[in-house]
Amino acid sequence: QTLATQQTRAAVGLINLGNTCYMNTAIQCICSTPMLISYFNSEDKKWVRDINPKSDLKGKLAKTFGSVINRLSIIGSGSSENTVRPQALKSVIARLAPQFGGYRQHDCHELLRF
Repeated sequence: QTLATQQTRAAVGLINLGNTCYMNTAIQCICSTPMLISYFNSEDKKWVRDINPKSDLKGKLAKTFGSVINRLSIIGSGSSENTVRPQALKSVIARLAPQFGGYRQHDCHELLRF
């Protein structure tokens, strides 16, 4: 499997939760970073060991993001599911950055800068 195939597969299947195109776009861009995808999908789950246990959220953002990446990868591998609803990720982001809590329109770069 080539990196190009992995990148394309990771960029499909996100449900728009109502003016969340900006978030889906950011997820798709991030999913085009092969090293990051490999990090979150590694069998040894090194990223879990890298979570700072002293942080307020105890890695909740990383865990939720990792779950989205994993689900997208499974879908890209021929799963019977064909979409991912990133509601949990949106909720965690809103907890950290309240400006993303509602369903107002935002730009992708605003989320990526956060």
